[in-house]
Amino acid sequence: MLSLLVAGWVPVALALALALLLWPHLTSPDPGVSAAVVVFGVPPVVLAWVLAADAWGDACRDSLARAELESQLRFRSYWATLGRH
Repeated sequence: MLSLLVAGWVPVALALALALLLWPHLTSPDPGVSAAVVVFGVPPVVLAWVLAADAWGDACRDSLARAELESQLRFRSYWATLGRH
């Protein structure tokens, strides 16, 4: 359950970190800088976040599936050989 919680909160934390990195540029007193960041800076950052969140989700899904399969195999192996030793 902890791994599912971490898997869900990492993309949220990454989005927050990226927003904090962009915030000083978006609130710049120079309107030209703010407009340039909105036009040229935000789309690549959003695309990078989407790709990173997707890769993170895939990696977590694969890792959790592998761990679940391993746990299931150990469980079945334990119960299959319980009375034979």
